[in-house]
Amino acid sequence: KGQALLGLDRAGEAITWFKEAKELTSNPVVLRMLGQAYYKKEEWSEAAATLSKYAGTAGVKKDVGLIQHLANATYHAGDIPKALELVRQALVEFPSDATLLALEVKFRREDRTEGTMQQSAGVYFDVKFEDLPDQQDLRAKILKALDEAYQQVTRDFSHYPDKNVPVVIYPSSVSFASGAGAPNWAAANFYGKIRIPAEAAKASDESLRRVVTHEFTHMIQLQSARKITGRIPAFYFHAIGYENDSRVDVLHGGPNFIA
Repeated sequence: KGQALLGLDRAGEAITWFKEAKELTSNPVVLRMLGQAYYKKEEWSEAAATLSKYAGTAGVKKDVGLIQHLANATYHAGDIPKALELVRQALVEFPSDATLLALEVKFRREDRTEGTMQQSAGVYFDVKFEDLPDQQDLRAKILKALDEAYQQVTRDFSHYPDKNVPVVIYPSSVSFASGAGAPNWAAANFYGKIRIPAEAAKASDESLRRVVTHEFTHMIQLQSARKITGRIPAFYFHAIGYENDSRVDVLHGGPNFIA
């Protein structure tokens, strides 16, 4: 029944069913399915802990799918070094697995820039940042813009995230480009996290507000598009070209191409 509930995208009910089943049997498969249900519901800490416990059970074969899910859950739970370690260990056994190779590149890139960051949990956002005294005012300005974007966009879409939104504030445009894999023209981006360099706050309040609202809107659009069923993936494509502009009060020039 739990597997059927998962297939119907009723992960919350599946979690309840598997938790009850776990009390009645020692079959480790139930533990794995519980981990998968947590994973599907994006309860990352629970998914990582449960899948890790399953992987450590005597006699369990660690297949590549299990390691992929465990590493991803660990990453989303905020432990990038551990996720990277899991992937590197798995690559010894599965050296040509394309998904593991891609995860290794992603986790290694982010660990370089986020590994020394501090994390602060707010009302709506979980924020990672370098604790540099000369950037306190810049971080405060970004967080204010984020809070304003949250109020505006959630109201406009009538959709409210059920978890805090992860945000990474990079200390420089160089670390932003390196850690986020962003092109040098990008002012910010969203790929599972809102990523933005602290120096974005040096632009005008209106320019910063537009950038932050733009990235937060991507997240809300993707979440709201999955409300009907998580089995139908949501995706979007857009392209914007910008005029060159070196003014200090803007992040980039006005658009000259939109698709």
